[in-house]
Amino acid sequence: MSALNVNGALPPPLLSTLQINRETPVFSREFLHQLLGKQVEVKVVELLGGGKFLVDLDGQQLVAQSRDSLPVGSVHRAQVIGISPAITLRLLSEGSTDLFPSLREAASWIMSQPNAFASRLAELQHLLPQFSSPMLSGLEQVLQLFSGTDFFVGQEGMLPSLLEHMGLLLEARLATTGDSRQLVSAMLKGLSGHNLKVALLQAIAWAATQPAGDKLGQLQTVLQELLSLVELNQLYNNPGLRQDGGLVFIVPFLVGETELDVWLKLQRQPSSQTAAENDSLFTVTFFLDFPGFGQTCSRIVMLGSQTVVTVQVAGGRQRELLEEQVPAVEQQLAARLGHQVAIRIDQVMDIELTAFRQQYFLDDLPNLINARV
Repeated sequence: MSALNVNGALPPPLLSTLQINRETPVFSREFLHQLLGKQVEVKVVELLGGGKFLVDLDGQQLVAQSRDSLPVGSVHRAQVIGISPAITLRLLSEGSTDLFPSLREAASWIMSQPNAFASRLAELQHLLPQFSSPMLSGLEQVLQLFSGTDFFVGQEGMLPSLLEHMGLLLEARLATTGDSRQLVSAMLKGLSGHNLKVALLQAIAWAATQPAGDKLGQLQTVLQELLSLVELNQLYNNPGLRQDGGLVFIVPFLVGETELDVWLKLQRQPSSQTAAENDSLFTVTFFLDFPGFGQTCSRIVMLGSQTVVTVQVAGGRQRELLEEQVPAVEQQLAARLGHQVAIRIDQVMDIELTAFRQQYFLDDLPNLINARV
């Protein structure tokens, strides 16, 4: 597949992508945000020579650069996978053996739909009472883990609880078991009822044995979509696909009627080559789009006995509401961590929040979408 560099603004990428300089005044910012995650058509209009082409994108003619020969008149499907610092489109080919379609669709959902994971979890919560089967009881129990803030509270801390409840280490656990009987035992007894991925797999297997019907079809669709989102979390943390270190999770929450996806990034690096582990620089990055409140970005930086929290919001009222909570939250965190905590609330522009999400989360997705599985 080919790589296009529109307007020659950026060096040709290694991935099969098309890039457009954000300074090109062809598309509005609002249009670009709506386009993120969608598929578009790119038509080669004219060969300009020197590896350059005139292409048509959404009715606009732009100069593109390619390392490969693209015939005049050819039309290419492409997916918009980034809008900052450049508009990045990944060229798609017929019969591609890249990421499974269900996982590619899941990546598109989380880029273009606010709280896509939590909305499907809420839909499942609505559907389950319409079915009466003990095979779904484990799934009902798992849904309770995603209600409220107890998700991050566990005996060993936030990360072990996150990995356990989401089922992100399922394959690693099963790989350490012995024969097939032990494997099945580990899945059904050791993990059942406490693990979203196992509960989804069990529910999908049960649904496949039931008589067809509209309600069952709805249930099967939601189950498969949620399974794709869990597996996307697993691929997101594959060290062979990520562009930088750390762990990244998209965690769904159901708080009353509120559906909320929390984007979470964890990174640890020594403050120096000789630093001990307790002197490492540990950062936790959050992004969320809270219904009725708006987008919120946060960075927690911990180094030794110092913890600094920076929160960014777009509105003055949002900033005032959060500032009212700062003293109490600082006190709670200080009691938990055993040292003082400083929290700062900043009011920024909407475009800065979008750039924050792009920088810390979405910039990894081009490699993920180009994964071969």
